[in-house]
Amino acid sequence: RTHRTVSELAKNTTMRPAAHLTCVDASKNEVNAVVDGYSAAGVKHIVALRGDAQNGESVFTAHPQGYQNAAHLVQGISNRGNFEISVAAYPERHPESPNWDHELDNLKRKIDAGANRAISQFFFDIESYLRFRDRCVTVGIDVEIIPGILPVTNYKMLERFAGLTNVH
Repeated sequence: RTHRTVSELAKNTTMRPAAHLTCVDASKNEVNAVVDGYSAAGVKHIVALRGDAQNGESVFTAHPQGYQNAAHLVQGISNRGNFEISVAAYPERHPESPNWDHELDNLKRKIDAGANRAISQFFFDIESYLRFRDRCVTVGIDVEIIPGILPVTNYKMLERFAGLTNVH
């Protein structure tokens, strides 16, 4: 439904939707078909995300014939057309990142693969975001990093999301 809705918005309105696309439970061929469908519908902006672990597992496992991570997904999208590609960034580090070097290397791989910008995970402390931007600059990441905002409409959901991340 999401793919159909985004395609319809691109075709039938003046809006420029950004389609979220993950590599969860999908082969490269399946993901590529979605990308090609977006291209045909006039969708020009994709938010490329690895996606979360599924089926109660604590660690993400890629589809055997799928993209292995977000950088590979970005490269695959870049190879299929001229898209604006946004990726995830984590001002307080992704929960799976053991240290800042790993976190920044991962973001740099996504940018080098073709991403035009990053959108950060939500955060509560502006200093976390500013320190993160400074770290990015020191390793040569010079794309726009849009601060992620999570509208608080459901406090329980906010607590759950914060518990899945390193947001304090």
